Amino acid sequence: MELLHGVPDKEYHSWDRMSATALKTLDRSTPLHLLAQMENAEDTPALRVGRALHSLVLTPGVYDRDFVVAPDIDRRTKAGKEEWEKFKEVAEGRTVLTKDEHNLVEEMRGGIMSCNTARQLVEACGNDVEISLRGDIDGIPAKARIDGFIARDGCLIDIKPHGGLCSPQEFAKAAYSCGYWTQFAFYREMLRRAG
Repeated sequence: MELLHGVPDKEYHSWDRMSATALKTLDRSTPLHLLAQMENAEDTPALRVGRALHSLVLTPGVYDRDFVVAPDIDRRTKAGKEEWEKFKEVAEGRTVLTKDEHNLVEEMRGGIMSCNTARQLVEACGNDVEISLRGDIDGIPAKARIDGFIARDGCLIDIKPHGGLCSPQEFAKAAYSCGYWTQFAFYREMLRRAG
Protein backbone atom coordinates (compact mmCIF):
# COMPACT_ATOMS: atom_id res chain seq x y z
CA MET A 1 0.00 0.00 0.00
CA GLU A 2 1.45 3.37 -1.04
CA LEU A 3 0.84 6.47 1.06
CA LEU A 4 1.43 9.55 -1.10
CA HIS A 5 1.48 13.28 -0.36
CA GLY A 6 1.01 16.01 -2.93
CA VAL A 7 -0.84 14.01 -5.59
CA PRO A 8 -2.85 16.48 -7.68
CA ASP A 9 -6.62 15.97 -7.54
CA LYS A 10 -6.90 15.22 -11.28
CA GLU A 11 -4.20 12.56 -11.06
CA TYR A 12 -5.85 10.88 -8.07
CA HIS A 13 -9.21 10.78 -9.84
CA SER A 14 -7.59 9.24 -12.95
CA TRP A 15 -6.65 6.11 -10.98
CA ASP A 16 -9.08 3.35 -12.00
CA ARG A 17 -9.54 1.71 -8.61
CA MET A 18 -12.19 0.90 -6.01
CA SER A 19 -12.90 3.84 -3.72
CA ALA A 20 -15.20 4.73 -0.84
CA THR A 21 -17.41 6.63 -3.29
CA ALA A 22 -17.68 3.54 -5.49
CA LEU A 23 -18.53 1.40 -2.45
CA LYS A 24 -21.30 3.82 -1.46
CA THR A 25 -22.71 3.62 -4.99
CA LEU A 26 -22.62 -0.19 -4.87
CA ASP A 27 -24.37 -0.12 -1.50
CA ARG A 28 -27.28 1.82 -3.07
CA SER A 29 -27.37 0.31 -6.54
CA THR A 30 -25.79 -2.18 -8.95
CA PRO A 31 -22.36 -2.70 -10.53
CA LEU A 32 -23.84 -1.56 -13.87
CA HIS A 33 -24.91 1.71 -12.28
CA LEU A 34 -21.39 2.17 -10.89
CA LEU A 35 -19.85 1.56 -14.32
CA ALA A 36 -22.25 4.03 -15.95
CA GLN A 37 -21.48 6.59 -13.25
CA MET A 38 -17.73 6.15 -13.80
CA GLU A 39 -18.02 6.38 -17.59
CA ASN A 40 -20.24 9.47 -17.49
CA ALA A 41 -18.55 11.37 -14.69
CA GLU A 42 -19.08 15.08 -15.07
CA ASP A 43 -17.82 18.04 -13.13
CA THR A 44 -20.83 19.50 -11.36
CA PRO A 45 -20.96 22.78 -9.41
CA ALA A 46 -21.19 20.79 -6.16
CA LEU A 47 -18.04 18.81 -6.99
CA ARG A 48 -16.16 21.97 -8.00
CA VAL A 49 -17.15 23.75 -4.80
CA GLY A 50 -16.25 20.72 -2.68
CA ARG A 51 -12.80 20.39 -4.26
CA ALA A 52 -12.21 24.12 -3.95
CA LEU A 53 -13.23 24.09 -0.27
CA HIS A 54 -10.87 21.21 0.46
CA SER A 55 -8.03 23.02 -1.28
CA LEU A 56 -8.63 26.38 0.39
CA VAL A 57 -8.88 24.84 3.87
CA LEU A 58 -6.29 22.06 3.66
CA THR A 59 -3.78 23.19 1.03
CA PRO A 60 -4.27 26.95 0.64
CA GLY A 61 -0.80 27.31 -0.90
CA VAL A 62 -1.90 25.47 -4.05
CA TYR A 63 -5.42 26.90 -4.34
CA ASP A 64 -4.44 29.46 -6.99
CA ARG A 65 -2.54 26.77 -8.90
CA ASP A 66 -5.64 24.60 -9.19
CA PHE A 67 -8.55 27.08 -9.22
CA VAL A 68 -9.38 30.36 -10.94
CA VAL A 69 -12.41 32.62 -10.74
CA ALA A 70 -14.12 33.46 -14.01
CA PRO A 71 -14.41 37.18 -14.70
CA ASP A 72 -17.75 38.77 -15.54
CA ILE A 73 -17.65 38.76 -19.32
CA ASP A 74 -20.52 39.16 -21.73
CA ARG A 75 -19.68 36.36 -24.14
CA ARG A 76 -22.46 37.38 -26.51
CA THR A 77 -20.33 40.21 -27.89
CA LYS A 78 -17.28 39.94 -30.12
CA ALA A 79 -15.11 41.71 -27.52
CA GLY A 80 -16.49 39.45 -24.80
CA LYS A 81 -15.73 36.33 -26.81
CA GLU A 82 -12.17 37.52 -27.38
CA GLU A 83 -11.74 38.35 -23.69
CA TRP A 84 -13.10 34.90 -22.74
CA GLU A 85 -10.62 33.18 -25.06
CA LYS A 86 -7.76 35.09 -23.38
CA PHE A 87 -9.11 34.06 -19.97
CA LYS A 88 -9.26 30.40 -21.04
CA GLU A 89 -5.56 30.55 -21.96
CA VAL A 90 -4.71 31.96 -18.51
CA ALA A 91 -6.97 29.41 -16.81
CA GLU A 92 -5.59 26.40 -18.72
CA GLY A 93 -5.56 23.27 -16.59
CA ARG A 94 -7.27 24.94 -13.62
CA THR A 95 -10.82 24.45 -12.43
CA VAL A 96 -12.90 27.53 -13.26
CA LEU A 97 -15.24 28.73 -10.52
CA THR A 98 -17.95 31.32 -10.89
CA LYS A 99 -17.73 34.32 -8.56
CA ASP A 100 -20.70 32.93 -6.62
CA GLU A 101 -19.00 29.55 -6.23
CA HIS A 102 -15.77 31.20 -5.08
CA ASN A 103 -17.68 33.39 -2.60
CA LEU A 104 -19.45 30.32 -1.23
CA VAL A 105 -16.10 28.53 -0.80
CA GLU A 106 -14.67 31.56 1.02
CA GLU A 107 -17.75 31.72 3.26
CA MET A 108 -17.56 28.01 4.13
CA ARG A 109 -13.82 28.25 4.80
CA GLY A 110 -14.53 31.21 7.09
CA GLY A 111 -17.10 29.14 8.96
CA ILE A 112 -14.67 26.26 9.46
CA MET A 113 -11.78 28.46 10.54
CA SER A 114 -13.95 30.54 12.91
CA CYS A 115 -14.85 27.38 14.85
CA ASN A 116 -12.05 26.81 17.36
CA THR A 117 -12.41 23.02 17.38
CA ALA A 118 -12.50 22.70 13.58
CA ARG A 119 -9.56 25.07 13.13
CA GLN A 120 -7.49 23.24 15.76
CA LEU A 121 -8.21 19.88 14.12
CA VAL A 122 -7.16 21.17 10.70
CA GLU A 123 -4.01 22.76 12.15
CA ALA A 124 -3.15 19.56 14.09
CA CYS A 125 -2.93 17.66 10.78
CA GLY A 126 0.10 19.71 9.77
CA ASN A 127 1.29 18.36 6.42
CA ASP A 128 -0.79 15.19 6.71
CA VAL A 129 -3.57 16.55 4.49
CA GLU A 130 -4.98 15.34 1.17
CA ILE A 131 -3.18 12.03 1.64
CA SER A 132 -3.61 9.61 -1.25
CA LEU A 133 -3.47 5.88 -0.65
CA ARG A 134 -3.11 3.37 -3.47
CA GLY A 135 -2.82 -0.39 -3.26
CA ASP A 136 -4.82 -3.61 -3.18
CA ILE A 137 -7.37 -4.91 -0.73
CA ASP A 138 -7.65 -8.68 -1.09
CA GLY A 139 -6.51 -8.45 -4.72
CA ILE A 140 -8.83 -5.56 -5.64
CA PRO A 141 -7.07 -2.33 -6.72
CA ALA A 142 -8.16 0.38 -4.28
CA LYS A 143 -7.59 4.05 -3.59
CA ALA A 144 -8.50 6.55 -0.90
CA ARG A 145 -8.00 10.28 -0.39
CA ILE A 146 -7.88 11.30 3.24
CA ASP A 147 -8.58 14.96 3.99
CA GLY A 148 -6.49 15.02 7.13
CA PHE A 149 -4.84 12.71 9.61
CA ILE A 150 -3.60 13.43 13.13
CA ALA A 151 -1.08 10.63 13.55
CA ARG A 152 -0.49 11.06 17.28
CA ASP A 153 -4.21 10.48 17.95
CA GLY A 154 -5.02 8.20 15.00
CA CYS A 155 -7.70 10.74 14.10
CA LEU A 156 -9.15 11.12 10.60
CA ILE A 157 -10.44 14.53 9.51
CA ASP A 158 -12.98 14.82 6.73
CA ILE A 159 -14.53 18.04 5.47
CA LYS A 160 -18.19 17.77 4.51
CA PRO A 161 -19.82 20.88 3.02
CA HIS A 162 -23.34 20.32 4.37
CA GLY A 163 -25.13 23.64 4.58
CA GLY A 164 -27.56 24.35 7.36
CA LEU A 165 -26.66 21.53 9.73
CA CYS A 166 -26.91 22.99 13.19
CA SER A 167 -26.99 20.12 15.65
CA PRO A 168 -25.17 16.85 16.30
CA GLN A 169 -28.47 15.03 15.62
CA GLU A 170 -28.80 16.62 12.17
CA PHE A 171 -25.22 15.73 11.34
CA ALA A 172 -25.68 12.16 12.60
CA LYS A 173 -28.68 11.77 10.29
CA ALA A 174 -26.69 13.17 7.33
CA ALA A 175 -23.70 10.93 8.18
CA TYR A 176 -25.92 7.87 8.09
CA SER A 177 -27.88 8.78 4.96
CA CYS A 178 -24.69 9.79 3.05
CA GLY A 179 -22.82 6.62 4.03
CA TYR A 180 -19.96 8.30 5.88
CA TRP A 181 -19.60 5.17 8.00
CA THR A 182 -18.69 3.19 4.85
CA GLN A 183 -16.18 5.85 3.86
CA PHE A 184 -14.45 5.91 7.25
CA ALA A 185 -14.33 2.12 7.51
CA PHE A 186 -12.71 2.02 4.07
CA TYR A 187 -10.23 4.76 4.99
CA ARG A 188 -9.37 3.00 8.23
CA GLU A 189 -8.66 -0.24 6.38
CA MET A 190 -6.51 1.54 3.79
CA LEU A 191 -4.52 3.28 6.55
CA ARG A 192 -4.17 0.02 8.51
CA ARG A 193 -2.72 -1.70 5.45
CA ALA A 194 -0.36 1.24 4.89
CA GLY A 195 0.96 0.73 8.41
